[in-house]
Amino acid sequence: MSIVIDAKRGKNVAGLLYNSFTTKGIHGRMDMPEDVVPSGVVRGSLDHTLFITLTVSIDYQRDAPLLWESSRKSL
Repeated sequence: MSIVIDAKRGKNVAGLLYNSFTTKGIHGRMDMPEDVVPSGVVRGSLDHTLFITLTVSIDYQRDAPLLWESSRKSL
């Protein structure tokens, strides 16, 4: 069995997911804990990138909102 990538179908699914998230949310949420930038950190800066990278690297079956809140407090 081989895997065939259907780019058109993938693009359609991406559009559906985007519309769902921006209108009614995914799992009833329209905010994601990783969207909240820590105080004093500029969105898109190197510090912001490092903050996201580190937090994602330790996010293994943890309560995501609590993890991101704790990560923001550590800065």
